Amino acid sequence: AGPLGGRNQYTEALQRELGVSFEVAEAAKKGQADEDVSPEAVAPVLETVNNEVATEIQKTVDFFLSSHSDEQLDKIVLSGGGSKLESFPEMLHDRFGCPVEHMDLFHSITVDDRAFPPETLAEMAPAVAVAVGLGIRKVGDR
Repeated sequence: AGPLGGRNQYTEALQRELGVSFEVAEAAKKGQADEDVSPEAVAPVLETVNNEVATEIQKTVDFFLSSHSDEQLDKIVLSGGGSKLESFPEMLHDRFGCPVEHMDLFHSITVDDRAFPPETLAEMAPAVAVAVGLGIRKVGDR
C-alpha cells in the first residue's frame, strides 16, 4: 500500500467550489466555522473528494488482489492530515467492509510528556507519519 489523496486535494476543491481563500478552505476542511462558509456547503465538496480518493484506493487494492489471489483486505490504516476528516474513515468502512483505523505512530516510541503532551501528539500524529518513519530508521534500512 502507499500514500493516496493528500490534504491539499481537499483544500483545493473547497477553494475551487466555494470560491474562498486557501486559509478559509483549510479552516472549513477542519470543521472550523466561518461566516462565509456553511457546513452544508462544505460537506458535499468533501464527499466528492472522499469518493475520488476511495476510487484510487479501490484501484490499488483491486490491482494488488488480482495478482495475489490468496490475500484479502483485512483492515485499512490511515495516516496523513486528510485522514482526520470525520466522514472519511466511515466512508471507507462502508465501501470496503473492513475495519478502518488511524495509525498509532507513538505507541512504541518514548516521548517526553512535558515537551509533547499526549493530546498534542494525538493531534499531530496523522500528519507526521513520514517524518516519524524516517526518524526511526537505522543505517542500512531500505
